[in-house]
Amino acid sequence: MELRHRSLPLTLLLATLVCAAVLAAPLAAQPGANLNVAHTDGYVTISPDGSCVVLKAHDGSLLALSGRWRGLRANDHVRLEGRLVPENRCGAPGGFEVTLVQAIWADDRHKTTYFDYTKDGEFRSWVQRNRPGDWDRGHERH
Repeated sequence: MELRHRSLPLTLLLATLVCAAVLAAPLAAQPGANLNVAHTDGYVTISPDGSCVVLKAHDGSLLALSGRWRGLRANDHVRLEGRLVPENRCGAPGGFEVTLVQAIWADDRHKTTYFDYTKDGEFRSWVQRNRPGDWDRGHERH
């Protein structure tokens, strides 16, 4: 089939509309999606006095953690849910307010976990069962 110069713009317009509809369909299927929710993955560092908790993400960026991180240990490889916040403390140019610890990875390839909220339930309960005393250290910052 030979395209004429007049039909090329119409064909491109129709192809663009079809692509836009296909890409927009998953967003429309999630009517309650919260665009303020973010996820990050990396390694936890905690200062000796517990005043600075920083996540070094896999892309090398540093995020000062606040919120519900209590129960995490230094060097934990984690996946966290929360929101980015304009914090620039503890030497980190940005911050992350943790609302949910989703996983503590047991390996660098994200194949096995020590904790997975989909299997193990609430993080606080898991910490109390598996890391006695870590919850009571009072490191959580708001």
